Amino acid sequence: WPKLCILLALSQHSSFQAAMHSCLRLFICAALLLSRGEATAGLALISGPCGVAVKNNMQCVTSPGYPNGYFNNQDCVISGTVGYALWVEDFNLRAGIDSMSVNGFTFFGQMGPHGVSLQTSRITWRSNLKQHYSRPLSYDGYSDLFDDPPAASDRWMICIRNNPSPMLSTSGPCGNTMDNDGNIYCVASPGYPNAYAPSQRCEIQ
Repeated sequence: WPKLCILLALSQHSSFQAAMHSCLRLFICAALLLSRGEATAGLALISGPCGVAVKNNMQCVTSPGYPNGYFNNQDCVISGTVGYALWVEDFNLRAGIDSMSVNGFTFFGQMGPHGVSLQTSRITWRSNLKQHYSRPLSYDGYSDLFDDPPAASDRWMICIRNNPSPMLSTSGPCGNTMDNDGNIYCVASPGYPNAYAPSQRCEIQ
């Protein structure tokens, strides 16, 4: 469309220089309008062996080797669009060993970050990072360091919703959540359903 712009500008101005100035103003205005548009929801793998996928038109990140189980001593860093909610397609992490961190909250077991609207873009996942267990060997009396391997069902896939969350806690320890169908967005007090502690503050938009 730059050629079209110059032709239209020449039709309104007698000199080429005036036409170019008119075109330049048009380019600047178009760039400003684009910069003010809505952000596009997305998940990006920053580092680590995790995978990327598309599910129901949503951008997703998966555990390494998905749908097979992941291995020990792996970690990934993921970046997501702030203000958009996560959608959990699959989530099973070994409790007390593996974890995923979203908005400063830790998720493990089968309690994934479903419906959590991102306050910060950084998401991290770790599997048994630098954790070892010892088992005595009967034949020589010494201990052998080993890692209990994850099961084939230990895996996860998280996606990001295509529309921005209509309500979310933008700061503080309050939790963002969503119903299973993704139709109702909620914000809960810190530690809900338990009572919240004094001197806490959240901002909700």
